[in-house]
Amino acid sequence: MYIYKPKGLLQMGLMLILSVVILFQPTFGGLPPEDEQYVKDREFAAANLKKVKGRFVIDGEMYDPVCNCKPPVPDHSKKCYPSKVTITKESPIKGKLQPPGRLVIDGKNLRKLIGDPSDLKMANKFKHFASDVDGRSSDEIFGVWGGEFGEMILMLSTYENENKAKLGVAITPFQLQMAVLNYIRSCAARRQFFYYHSDTDAAAFIENELDEGEIDITNPPEKYKRKLLEILKKPESMGSRHVKMMMVHPEKYEVRKSMIEGAIAAFYNLMWEPGSEVRDKIKYYILHAPKVNGMPNEVAMVKFKVGDLCSEESLQPLFPPWSNGVSIYLHHPQVAQALHQAAALAIKATQGGLADAAILTDKISERYEAWDLVTKELLPEMAGLPVFNVLIEADYPATEAPEAGSEPDEDAPPNMKLYNVGPLDSDKK
Repeated sequence: MYIYKPKGLLQMGLMLILSVVILFQPTFGGLPPEDEQYVKDREFAAANLKKVKGRFVIDGEMYDPVCNCKPPVPDHSKKCYPSKVTITKESPIKGKLQPPGRLVIDGKNLRKLIGDPSDLKMANKFKHFASDVDGRSSDEIFGVWGGEFGEMILMLSTYENENKAKLGVAITPFQLQMAVLNYIRSCAARRQFFYYHSDTDAAAFIENELDEGEIDITNPPEKYKRKLLEILKKPESMGSRHVKMMMVHPEKYEVRKSMIEGAIAAFYNLMWEPGSEVRDKIKYYILHAPKVNGMPNEVAMVKFKVGDLCSEESLQPLFPPWSNGVSIYLHHPQVAQALHQAAALAIKATQGGLADAAILTDKISERYEAWDLVTKELLPEMAGLPVFNVLIEADYPATEAPEAGSEPDEDAPPNMKLYNVGPLDSDKK
C-alpha cells in the first residue's frame, strides 16, 4: 500500500554539487600556511571549522548555500543505550504442547537469539505503528494482539460499551464508520501507518470463494467489491489469529459480531476508495503461513519491556518475530499500554471531550488483558508454550561528546559479558 516517494531531490542535488565543488576545488600554488592546519590537524579542524560560509557557481551564477534542515539531537544527549538483558521465565501457557514433541526454546537460547543489546533498534512507542504478535514476520516490529486493527476493535468494543451504559443503545453503523476513519487517521498522524495483516491461507480462501482468479485485494475491480465484502466477513478470510478467534467466538470476547464485520467493511472500503485520505497510510501485509506437522511453529511467547532510562524516552526495542530460523510470539506490553491511551482519547473525542481518559484507559487495558487470556485458551497452537519476560535496560552513559576523529575499533574482540546467561529467576532453588 505504501509507496516511498523521495522528496527534496533538487535540494539533494544542489548539496551533492556543493560537496563536489568543495572536495575537488583545485588549488594553485598550495594552501596558505594558516589554512594547512585545517587539513593536517583533525582536532583543530573539528574545533574551528564551524560556520564556514562557502559559495558555488552553477551556469555562471554564484549561490550562497543555505541549510534549512533541522539538526538531529546529538547522540550523546540520549540516555537509552541498551546494555543489559534480563530474562525471567513465567509459567507456561495452560494446556499441553500440540503436537506432542513440538520444539520450544529455553532461556539460554533465547538470550543468544536476542544478541548484543546495543544492536537492538529502538523506536518511540508513541510514534511507531504496531504489528501483531504473530511469529511469521521477519520485520523488526512492535507486537500487540491483532496489531493496529486488533486495537481498533478493542477501542470500538469499549466505545460501544460506554454508549450502552450512558444511552442504552449500541453504536450506529454511521458512528462505527466514522470511528474507523478517525482511528486510522489518528494512527497515520501519530504512528505513521495503520497496520493490517492477512496470510497466504486467508488469501487463498478469498480467491477460491470469489472464483475469478488472482486479484489484488488492496485494489480489486469495482465489479468484485460487493461480493468480496461478504467473503471478507467470514472468519476464514482473516489472517490475524487473534481477530479470527473473535469472529468465531464473539460471545467469549463479549463483543458484537456484526460490529467486527462492520469494522472490516469500513476498513476495506477506505482502502479501496481511490481518493481516500488514509489509503496511502495503510500497511497491508500478507504473511506466509508455514506449518510444522500441521501446526504453526512458534517456540515461545516473549514479552519485551524496558527499564526506567529507556522508558523516560518512550523507547522500546523493535525485534523480528522470525529470525535465524526461530519463530516466537512477540508481545510489547508497554507499547500496548501506549495504544490504550491513544484509544481512550479517541473514545473521549466521540463523547464531546467529557469522558475521563484515565478511566477509559483502565477499562481498555482490563479488556485487553481479558482478551489475551481468551485467545491463549482458544488457540491450540499456544497451549503449553513457555513464556519469557525480556527486560532491556541501559546504564547511564558519559554525556561528553566523543573526541574529534575518534572511531570504533572494528578489530576489537566482542564483549563476552553481554552473552553471559545466569539461571532464570524461576529456575533458582
